[in-house]
Amino acid sequence: MANSDGHVIGIDLGTYTISTCVFDTENRTVVVIPDSGHNTTPAQVAFTDRLCLVGRAAGLVALVDPRNTITLAAHFLGRGPNDEGIRDIMTNLSFDVLFNGDQAFFKVRYRNQDICVTPQEVLSILLDHIKKNAEKEAACKVIGAVIVVPSSYDRLQRDLVKLAASVAGLRTVRIITGTIACAISTNVTLVESGKHDLKVVKTAECPTGGEHFTGALFSYLLQPPISDVVLSESSKVPARLRRSRFWQQCENAKCRLSITEGPAYIDMELGSTRPPLRMMRKDVDLIYARQDLKLFTKILEPIKQVLSQSGIDKSDIHEIALTGGTFKLLRVHAALSHFLNSMPWTSTESDTLAARGAAIYAGSLPSARGGTIGNFSDILGHSLGFEDHNGKLAIMLPRHASLPIKHGKTVVLPTTKDWQAFLKIRIYEGEDTVAAKNRYLGTLRFPIRARLEHKVTVKLAFHVASSDGLMIMASEPGMEPSHIMTTFLGDLDPQVEFVNMTMKLEQFRKDARLELALSNLNSKHGAH
Repeated sequence: MANSDGHVIGIDLGTYTISTCVFDTENRTVVVIPDSGHNTTPAQVAFTDRLCLVGRAAGLVALVDPRNTITLAAHFLGRGPNDEGIRDIMTNLSFDVLFNGDQAFFKVRYRNQDICVTPQEVLSILLDHIKKNAEKEAACKVIGAVIVVPSSYDRLQRDLVKLAASVAGLRTVRIITGTIACAISTNVTLVESGKHDLKVVKTAECPTGGEHFTGALFSYLLQPPISDVVLSESSKVPARLRRSRFWQQCENAKCRLSITEGPAYIDMELGSTRPPLRMMRKDVDLIYARQDLKLFTKILEPIKQVLSQSGIDKSDIHEIALTGGTFKLLRVHAALSHFLNSMPWTSTESDTLAARGAAIYAGSLPSARGGTIGNFSDILGHSLGFEDHNGKLAIMLPRHASLPIKHGKTVVLPTTKDWQAFLKIRIYEGEDTVAAKNRYLGTLRFPIRARLEHKVTVKLAFHVASSDGLMIMASEPGMEPSHIMTTFLGDLDPQVEFVNMTMKLEQFRKDARLELALSNLNSKHGAH
């Protein structure tokens, strides 16, 4: 989308890769091709003794300095050490991760100093790089983005994405899920005419992700005699780093050998003194075939759940569009085809499918054409509520409620002392009846009329205009809302976090400019 101020682009924020599209002035979606010439940018950042490197340049650094190359930053966003998805991958990471509650910190060495960076700070570096590449492609200033995130992202994770984008100089026009983006991308004609009704009916989280398929290869291969070589090689390289490198090679084998457009084989390095292990496409397929079939049937569980909850029979499904790395695997295709009696629709541009949908969404906004975007109907992914006086979750907006939605009600809440001047209401997101077991989003603190009695009547209103925007209003009956809450970052102070992240990103930019100036100066002297 382009206006007088600049472009709004579409970004698919994947765990392993990021793809970007621009909706140009001729109403076409143009894939932003990074300097490396690929359709996607690897979501990795390397910290060196001089500057930060992003994407494939960071991947090259990872070969020699894996401890200072951060991958999977989006996977750690808003997740603590007790999260099952975090525990599963911690033993195979090459870099150090520290935790303070649900806030992760990556410990790296930058410019000969040990520093800690958060997942949202790494994300801001990535988005800053994406923004610069898009500006080169569009030959225009980029001011905002429609960002695609996993459907499992909760309110805190979405707000952390918004924070990272704003630090990178991107106004987040909308955050959408891959489901909506994929539907938009495959229904372009209807989207452009505004005569469509794209609607999310139900959602369910898939218990099996790409890391599980990588883990299946890793576990199968890391047995004698290969494990004797990988883990016991006489080398100065710590066993942890050798294990991490082998995990990365299994990830590469999964991504390249189990999809239709991949090569026939790849060579996996086992050690400096050992010949490589040649993995053929048929070898990967055979390993997956020998794995417990639960690995593949688990993919079907959320699909069955959604069909059951929405009252849709699988015979009513005429087309299936897939997006995401897991759904590129041929055996996942086979499992879906067998269950639905239909071959999934795929595209040679599946890596950019969601980014195209986000760009089309941006280009179809009223401010872009003076038209309409039609009806994009999303649903609430998780229940929203507050902690009552018994410590229970009082639900204000139920899960799977159609958006937009607004609900208000009058509640009576206790105070802790006489003449109390402020009331604190803790906001949570989740399905557990015990409030503290859900995702803590923040505390709404607002002034009340001081009184002797230990209870206050409060009018609360929760308003969700879209899947990424939440507003909470509180007031005493008969009065104007005295407090409005729109940012939900748990224990993080939004303003402090924004300032700190901006200062750190600006330092990285300054170091990059200095390095470029020195490089140009050396080149000129060399020419003379």
